[in-house]
Amino acid sequence: MAKHCLAFLCALSGVGLPFCSLAQSTEAPAVAMALPEKNRELSFMWGPLTHHFSQSSDHRYVWLVGIEAAYPDQSVAGATFFSNSFGQPSTYIYPFGQIYKDIFNVQDLYFKWSAGLIYGYLSPYQDKVPYNKNGFSPGVIPAIGLQKKNYSAQLNFLLLEGVMLQFNFPIGTR
Repeated sequence: MAKHCLAFLCALSGVGLPFCSLAQSTEAPAVAMALPEKNRELSFMWGPLTHHFSQSSDHRYVWLVGIEAAYPDQSVAGATFFSNSFGQPSTYIYPFGQIYKDIFNVQDLYFKWSAGLIYGYLSPYQDKVPYNKNGFSPGVIPAIGLQKKNYSAQLNFLLLEGVMLQFNFPIGTR
C-alpha cells in the first residue's frame, strides 16, 4: 500500500517530489518501487449533499471535492478537500482503501472503504471526531455505490453522524 501512496503523491505532484526522480535511477532499486503504477484509473470526486442524523444549529452546508486513484488490484487512494459540518476547511488523505465490485451478485453495485488522515476539526469542534489531536484525526469511510458508464454515485457513511452523497467522474488512466 505504501507503494500506492507514493505513486499517488508522485502523480499529484507532477513527478516533482525528490524520491520520484530517484525512483528512475538504477542505483536505488528499493526506491524504484515508488514509481507510479500503469493503468490506474483517476476520478474526480464531488460530494454535493450531506444528511446529518441529528440536527444542530452549528451545522453548516457540507461539500467535498477530490481525486481518487483506483488500481488494478482494486485498491484505492485519494485526497479530498471539504467543508466540514461546522464550516471549517478540511482535508482527508487516504493512502489505504479497497473496492469490492458486484456485491451481492448485483452488477455494478460496489462496497468501498478508505482509511487515512483527516485534518480540520479545530476549536471549538475538536471533540466532534474521535482521537483528534491539534486538528488531526484518523479517518475510516465505508461507502456503497453504483457504477455507471460515465460516473458512479455512492453513499459515504460518516461514523454514526451522517451520510454523504458523492459522485465520481473518470478523468483518465495513467
